[in-house]
Amino acid sequence: MSTLTASPATRSRTPQAAPAGRVTFLHLLNSEWIKLVTLRSTWWTLGSTVVVMVLFALMMAAANGFDAGPDGPPPTPGASVVTFGYIFAQVSVGVLGALIVTGEYSTGMIRSTIAAAPGRTGVMLAKASVLAVVTFVTGVVGVLLSYLATAGMLGDGVADLGDGETWRIFLGAGGYLALIALFAFALGIIIRNGAATIAAILGVTLLLTILVSILGFSLEWLGNIAPYLPAAAGAQIMTPTMDAASAAQMGFTVSPTPWEGFAILAGYVAITLGIGLTLLKKRDV
Repeated sequence: MSTLTASPATRSRTPQAAPAGRVTFLHLLNSEWIKLVTLRSTWWTLGSTVVVMVLFALMMAAANGFDAGPDGPPPTPGASVVTFGYIFAQVSVGVLGALIVTGEYSTGMIRSTIAAAPGRTGVMLAKASVLAVVTFVTGVVGVLLSYLATAGMLGDGVADLGDGETWRIFLGAGGYLALIALFAFALGIIIRNGAATIAAILGVTLLLTILVSILGFSLEWLGNIAPYLPAAAGAQIMTPTMDAASAAQMGFTVSPTPWEGFAILAGYVAITLGIGLTLLKKRDV
């Protein structure tokens, strides 16, 4: 007589879904770094920024002291000659800062970016961090190359690398360009259109400063606020320290101080970026 033996119940072997990997801020930084450096336009923009800084430093060095005389203005300080190209470099880094975010809106890639990082704020801060580092380094490299290119032309007027103020001006140029790029980036989050963002950042950094400075000669209250506009305030970080008597003789104003001016520009950037991130979380992509 055979005995029936119950076979053990077959255990279900349905495969378990692998847990989704958590997107960390380091992952976002790496992703945004790859996005930025793999674009050919990035290298063209950064390379042209450095070239422009060197060329305009050479032009300033050639003209430095040309009109100097017993009754003429003193020669421009060597550190200011070296950083003179920042006026034109801010245009290219502003364009880069605008396009790094508006380019994704124009191509539709922003949808994939937000899908990968639904929190939205983290990915934008990663973009901003990469942009700030790249533009800061580019600015400092441009200044150092300008120093090497103009050292022989300036002679005794060359900037003293042993002076702390020289390094404040040199590194300040990189910091200023980084903040201008971030300002354009923040405006890009708000406006979401490349051409309009570029027009806005150029208007703020160039047109507004020039217009208020000109009108300030006839309208005293405009003249009083001119040093506190974003570009004018931030540029103070590249201004050599001078005493009140020398400033008055040259027609300059000694307020805000270099670090105060830099902080004012940083404040403009922080407020604009805060507005942009707030709108980013509320808007549809």
